[in-house]
Amino acid sequence: MKLLPLTILSAVLLFLGGCGPIKPMTESEFKGFCYQSGDGRFGSCDTISVCDPYTVAMNMQQPSLSKCLQECEAVHGSQVWTYILTDCAGPNDSARDWCQRFCRTNYSK
Repeated sequence: MKLLPLTILSAVLLFLGGCGPIKPMTESEFKGFCYQSGDGRFGSCDTISVCDPYTVAMNMQQPSLSKCLQECEAVHGSQVWTYILTDCAGPNDSARDWCQRFCRTNYSK
């Protein structure tokens, strides 16, 4: 009978653990997510060369969220014509999205 309250307490703690504040994304996490975007039909894309230019923008101390997002767009814009007709077009879009997520978790509105 003592097992039931312990199980309920464990479930509540597990549930509440996922409801905390969002932690800032690190560059390492960005790379981990971004480098994997070349699987499947994008398997021939070298995602490292697509993703690494975004880390330059991420490593600059930005004055605001909007400036950080602009930097992600600037990197995307500089690469879009390079990759538009290749298997790297999708991973480039994905890299921009991960860069924007980095900005949103590291800079307040």
